[in-house]
Amino acid sequence: MLDPDSFDQMGQEIVGTLAERFRPRGLMLGDFPRLTNEGHKRRMDAVLAGRGKGPVNLISAIKSLVRQRHPGFTYCGSFGDNHNFEKKLAPELKIVLTFERIHHFGLGKAFTVHLGCECALGAESLRWKHSLFSFFERELLEWTYGQREELEACLEEAAVLLDIALPEYGAAWLSLYRNDHDDILHTMPHRGSLSFCESADIAYGALSPLLPQFRRVDGAWFGRENSPYSYFGLRPRTDSDAASGRLTSGHSWRVRFADTDTNRTATVCVPYRGRIEFVLSNAMRLNRNNVHQVMRAEPSPHETFMLPSSEPLRSGRAPDKPMWQDFVDSPDVMQIAANSGGNEFLSQYPNCSILLGLDAEVSDPPLHGERWQVHYFYSEREKNSRANLGLTISARDRSVVHRHTS
Repeated sequence: MLDPDSFDQMGQEIVGTLAERFRPRGLMLGDFPRLTNEGHKRRMDAVLAGRGKGPVNLISAIKSLVRQRHPGFTYCGSFGDNHNFEKKLAPELKIVLTFERIHHFGLGKAFTVHLGCECALGAESLRWKHSLFSFFERELLEWTYGQREELEACLEEAAVLLDIALPEYGAAWLSLYRNDHDDILHTMPHRGSLSFCESADIAYGALSPLLPQFRRVDGAWFGRENSPYSYFGLRPRTDSDAASGRLTSGHSWRVRFADTDTNRTATVCVPYRGRIEFVLSNAMRLNRNNVHQVMRAEPSPHETFMLPSSEPLRSGRAPDKPMWQDFVDSPDVMQIAANSGGNEFLSQYPNCSILLGLDAEVSDPPLHGERWQVHYFYSEREKNSRANLGLTISARDRSVVHRHTS
């Protein structure tokens, strides 16, 4: 029987480990022409062009695909926009395949895919849910279609990724269940209580040999290692571990780097204990003359779907000076926040949550206006009680530039 700690840690580790295994397959973006992060735009283009009129039976097409390619899965129902299939690995353990309908009615339609694992542990059910694309080092993407034949082409693209991920995903969970351990957990590195600057150094050192053009920190945040892919049912979510500004067990720093030449970002997750993970985007936010814009990348079909497996890309430019080393580090930020009302808040609401993040949005012309955001909040639904304290702190001169309470 799995224990909750091993289950939670395994859920995090499986993403980074399988991504490392899949990277040498050399998947190309051009192999998935119907996959996009601009599904809304594609749907609107379909509306304007009058394509995709009439109903399309999405669940029927999905059932046909699963029956042919993954016969071990059975349909277990649709809940809202999620169509779920499950495969029992053991009496208390099953993996779940979910096709999420993002838009389906009228013109222009879209869906995406998730993998999950559920384990019955006494009266409690442990659950993990991952976007399929987290195993391929991409942010959430979707397939768009208008008519039945287009949907079938999209499902074939999805099947390529599922054929790679599903067997190893199920095998990893089954190994953990049967043996109470797995190589994925056995080989986890341990990094300890890192501050933001220490984590940014590690993140940049891991990313730059593969993608040296991602040189500028665009943002960072402190959080649970398993966010944003897990869900825990009724388990408590209060979390004040950010109070020290350093990693504690079960937490990670996520540091986002920008490539200003191609308008995209790469987020690197550095956990207290576990593997480093990477997520590539196809867009970047830019503050141009105090107007916030979303700059879309133009991916080339000739680029790899995942990070390069061996041959690093060369930008021909020297890396920027590590700008984050000039910032107030996270332990000092939390001390400033504590002295500006945080200590009083924690003493009144010891079970509160704390959000800690760095906003270092790329700007043109450069504004040098990077800011730390510290948000204390407490909520108790039964007593209808809620309290908040938000602080914005300059990352360069330590001053509190904004404070609000409620």
